[in-house]
Amino acid sequence: MILGDAMAVGQVGLLVVDMARSLADPVVADQEAGPTAAMQCRRVLEAARSVGLPVWFSRGGKRWFTSTGSPAADVERGGWVRMNGLVEQSPEQAELAITITPQLEPELGEVVITKSKPSAFFGTPLISQLMGARVDRLIVVGMATSCCVRATITDAFSYDLNLVVPVECVADRDPAAHEANLRDIGSKYATLCNTDELIAELTSPFALHTN
Repeated sequence: MILGDAMAVGQVGLLVVDMARSLADPVVADQEAGPTAAMQCRRVLEAARSVGLPVWFSRGGKRWFTSTGSPAADVERGGWVRMNGLVEQSPEQAELAITITPQLEPELGEVVITKSKPSAFFGTPLISQLMGARVDRLIVVGMATSCCVRATITDAFSYDLNLVVPVECVADRDPAAHEANLRDIGSKYATLCNTDELIAELTSPFALHTN
């Protein structure tokens, strides 16, 4: 089984990593990989919702503009400035970068984690929320394979979570980086699977996601 022993103690959860409009909305994204992956993510999200799995989303946030529209302080930008220089964004650009793409819009009761670094775990309450929900098996989808997805998976593995990645549901602007990192993730940290197979297992009448 992709998700492991159906009688295992604990819960399966879904984490959608950084599927912002700027990356995944076909109306504004400047590449095809994100919108294509978003269509597959939508299928997994609908399957997860249909069987009542807890769902989390991550996004970049305050580090561009606060809720009052104030730009982030240099100390908040941190390593992003050191590695990439100071890149200013207009409020319109910032909004696209922090707003989850419409086809994956969170529903009431689903948690949105706002982060400032690549990993959805760094400096956020995500791990305590997963523990509170008794999640020990986590499906991870989103962007980008070589950055935020990989960093999130590495941290999740360090917390001893069992990880599953449906390969059609992750993407990267750089196809070569996507393939190399996906291969590495599969060899070290997570179970890679086909999206159709995962959905079939999630929605099977014999599936047991909690104990």
